[in-house]
Amino acid sequence: MDEHLVSMWNKSVRPNDSVYIIGDLIFRSAVSPDSYLSKLCGKKHLILGNHDKDWVKKADMSQYFVTVECFAEISDGQHKITLCHYPLMSWNHMAKGSYMIHGHIHNNRDAFYFPMLRQMPNLLNAGVEINDYRPVSFEDLVRNNETFKSERTEKEVVDEMAKGLSPLVEQMQGMAVDALYRFTPIAEGIISGKIAGENNIGYQLDFMLDYCWDDTVLLLYKKILRNLYHKYPELVASYAYAYRDMWDNDTDGEDDEEALLSE
Repeated sequence: MDEHLVSMWNKSVRPNDSVYIIGDLIFRSAVSPDSYLSKLCGKKHLILGNHDKDWVKKADMSQYFVTVECFAEISDGQHKITLCHYPLMSWNHMAKGSYMIHGHIHNNRDAFYFPMLRQMPNLLNAGVEINDYRPVSFEDLVRNNETFKSERTEKEVVDEMAKGLSPLVEQMQGMAVDALYRFTPIAEGIISGKIAGENNIGYQLDFMLDYCWDDTVLLLYKKILRNLYHKYPELVASYAYAYRDMWDNDTDGEDDEEALLSE
């Protein structure tokens, strides 16, 4: 990966190009910083990030960088630009259309602050994850950030799915309430013996089985089977297996009846 990043850098940067690195250039490297820095083209300016404090002590910074700063204000001839590793909410000449370029957040769109960043088109993320893992021009940086900020976050996708499913969930909840209202007296009738005979009981269990996706109906179903276990063992076994086949396919089938009755 390191060699790929070096290659991507040198395909994008000519020897006389000025490159501003917005922090965290090297992190947890097992080799000397010189092994990377000596290979990178361009006139390099480093804005220090939170992960740069250790490796900078191991390299002759004046050999590789024109400037090393924590903060800078520059101009490319057309735009006034503030540079800092951390995203700022306000910067010099902001009201006049200047730009702020930052790093630090990578491509995180799920943080609490992202909705605010999304509303600030002149706040640009220089993270490699959204810039094709290479240095980019100012124009490319603007375009890449437009894409980055326009894409839906994971939370937005989940919320949209939940919104679409809401009517179905409400419908199923209503069905579950109606089913419980209908099947409770039937369960009481079977358990008390007012509803008797394997055919009659099986007829009622067939209907109840269709609603056993609901936990409250499933409890009634189990209660009936447990009550009938000694009186109608074959019937109970049949409907225990029927439940497993219809609603619980994770079991191997050997202990279906015992497991259902013991839950």
